[in-house]
Amino acid sequence: MGNTTITNFTNGGTIKSTGGVGVNIASGTTISNLKNTGTINGSDGIKLANGTKLETLNNTGVISSGNGSGVKVENGATINSINNSGVISGNNSGIC
Repeated sequence: MGNTTITNFTNGGTIKSTGGVGVNIASGTTISNLKNTGTINGSDGIKLANGTKLETLNNTGVISSGNGSGVKVENGATINSINNSGVISGNNSGIC
């Protein structure tokens, strides 16, 4: 998703990609609150890039990657606050 504003993004189920990123947030997207109580999995679980802004990540579920990062932040993307009482894991790193 790109160039979008989302107030609340909530996952209580399973988001899984066998060939790419679980949740790919790119190109100027702003999310106020991303809440995960389920499972997010992919080459990177969640990837933020190119000026993306995530105000708050609340995780009580599982965000994971078998060959990348649980949460990957790159190219000017930002996360203001992370509240984690679940699992954020990746083969390379949990959060990078």
